[in-house]
Amino acid sequence: MAVTSSTWGDYEISDDYKIAIVQKYKSKAKYYIKINENSLNVDLKLNGKILYQFTDTKLDKEDLTYFSRKLKTHNYVYKNGILIIKEIERQTKYLKPIKQNLTLNKDFITMDLETITTNGIMSPVCISVYDGINVSSFYLSNF
Repeated sequence: MAVTSSTWGDYEISDDYKIAIVQKYKSKAKYYIKINENSLNVDLKLNGKILYQFTDTKLDKEDLTYFSRKLKTHNYVYKNGILIIKEIERQTKYLKPIKQNLTLNKDFITMDLETITTNGIMSPVCISVYDGINVSSFYLSNF
């Protein structure tokens, strides 16, 4: 591997183009890159210690600027150097089941709100309420 310079920093590429080492100017850390057919596995190391690892995966065969970056529990999608999606995997607890009430309770109220969308804006047109005995509907055009 021969050391070559670019505007970004110095880099070395293996003869089979499967491994690259990049060192940015004014940085002591180095990027160790394993080049696969559709992805790059990258380790950022400082003094032999891995600071972090990530994988870049092409999302389009023709467009190298459209890719996803997986970093631990985060996934980023870039297009033309702009972050367009950021996903974070989070551990969540399952909901605990509630105890079923074996007696039927008739004390409840139901409300229905009907809307219409005009020029992308939702506006209410009718509100209906049922209290278990009485049904009431209010058309907003009546007011």
